[in-house]
Amino acid sequence: MLTSRKDITMNALLGFAVGDAYGVPYEFLTREQISHLTLGDMVGCESDAPLSYWGSRIPAGAWSDDTSMIVASMDSVVRKGHFDSDDIMKSFINWWYHGQYTSLSYPFGLGGTVAHALDHYQSGYAADQCGMDSFYDNGNGSLMRILPYSLYCIFNDFDFKKTCEVISKGSSLTHAHEISQMCCVIYTELLRRIINGYDIHRAILVTMRCPYQLYFSKEVIDQLRPEFEDVHGLKMEDLADENGYVVETLKGVIYSLLHSHNYEEAIKIAVTIGYDTDTVAGITGAVAGVIYGASSIPEQWLNTLKRKEYLEKLADDFVKVIA
Repeated sequence: MLTSRKDITMNALLGFAVGDAYGVPYEFLTREQISHLTLGDMVGCESDAPLSYWGSRIPAGAWSDDTSMIVASMDSVVRKGHFDSDDIMKSFINWWYHGQYTSLSYPFGLGGTVAHALDHYQSGYAADQCGMDSFYDNGNGSLMRILPYSLYCIFNDFDFKKTCEVISKGSSLTHAHEISQMCCVIYTELLRRIINGYDIHRAILVTMRCPYQLYFSKEVIDQLRPEFEDVHGLKMEDLADENGYVVETLKGVIYSLLHSHNYEEAIKIAVTIGYDTDTVAGITGAVAGVIYGASSIPEQWLNTLKRKEYLEKLADDFVKVIA
């Protein structure tokens, strides 16, 4: 590994939270609208710039549901000493209904598929049976929060099949369709290669050669593999605008990483894709944080980030449990 597990976890979590917070003010703006804006310092409702719905209501540095669900999962693991699906779902409930695990004093940004999963849990469904499993439930809501499970699999050097089992179970708390599960596995395996020192180009190539047939159906593999085998040739216009589909989100993350040379550039490219800017920037930020280190994050962004010290302590506590 390039650095200590503690540093990797810290860099990934801070990288995610900063990307999330940077992207919040632009969420649901179109690519065209964002193209007319100047992306500079981290901004929020204090800004005079024309921002999105949340951008005009949320202060600069506030992270959204994306980071909150990662934080809720990590806190559960710290308290329980392992991944407990029931306790993680309870933590999600405490986040959304009681304002825990938030950057402010209240939650914001709940997605529809996650909302249905939480409703299922409160209606008495077993935690592992709460996830939505139709094709149209393949939003990016499990990909955005899968990071704790990914780090757990990587640090414990799980083989590919075991990784698929752990990641798919984690995804299925909210998103149980194979497409969501496989996208989470692709992201995990990409992060594994980055942590092990691969450059982003080689990491993508090797990740797509993993034996997905050991766990996923031929139908889903045949559907997803072509989406990612030629990502080196992706152009911005190839990326769907106004689309929260998990496949498009992951393609946006990969595009941002391929076309950037530092953390700041990666986040700004992710935001210029448009629409679900906090999610694409957050997921991109976790990988970019590992590649370039937290020291590469612009000082103004880090200084503006809400509850930074809390996130740093949580990362430290989490890695002590899983690694």
